[in-house]
Amino acid sequence: MTRTLISPSSAVELNTSTLANYATEMTPSINRFLMEGAELLNQDCNTVDRLMNYLDDNLVTLHSQLNVDNFDRILAIIWEKLSLVMYALVESNLEKRRPPSFFANLSETLKVLVSFFRQGDESESREWNNEVLQKMEHLLLVHGLETSELIHQYFKERLMAQRDLETPSLGILTIRLQFVEDILRVEIMNARNIRPMDSNGE
Repeated sequence: MTRTLISPSSAVELNTSTLANYATEMTPSINRFLMEGAELLNQDCNTVDRLMNYLDDNLVTLHSQLNVDNFDRILAIIWEKLSLVMYALVESNLEKRRPPSFFANLSETLKVLVSFFRQGDESESREWNNEVLQKMEHLLLVHGLETSELIHQYFKERLMAQRDLETPSLGILTIRLQFVEDILRVEIMNARNIRPMDSNGE
């Protein structure tokens, strides 16, 4: 990448457009590192390290040339562009039906990136917890699971939803489950205030 050097004397005059242009120049390299990391993360590949070094080198340069306000602004711009690039990468590869390992690798990379941009300051964690990040984390979680893990995750969420219910709207059914060899045995222990789903009570 060809860096756009910014002298300290002109730093105070930088507008958002200028900072955004610099961040845009970084996008192709970031996209390449992300793609390579998702493909090769579990194959003794140092792509994620290269991505972090690339970001670190650029941010060190920017920090030395910008005042505090401009550096904070470009840090936010770089994170925004990076998250959008990564989200687009996730969506495009969902259409290509990539294997769960691809999305699991991206999920690990995302965790590293979030930690890097937070820089250990948990007090600012809300700033990074935007809508795009939440959607991306959910997509990577769901599509990064193998079939058996996905089924397990589904029933965990269903169990949590049941536990969060304060007032049962359809009654209470108490059951006992038991695996007998490969057969699931369901025994109804108690049923209270069960509402019929049919208006005729059938």
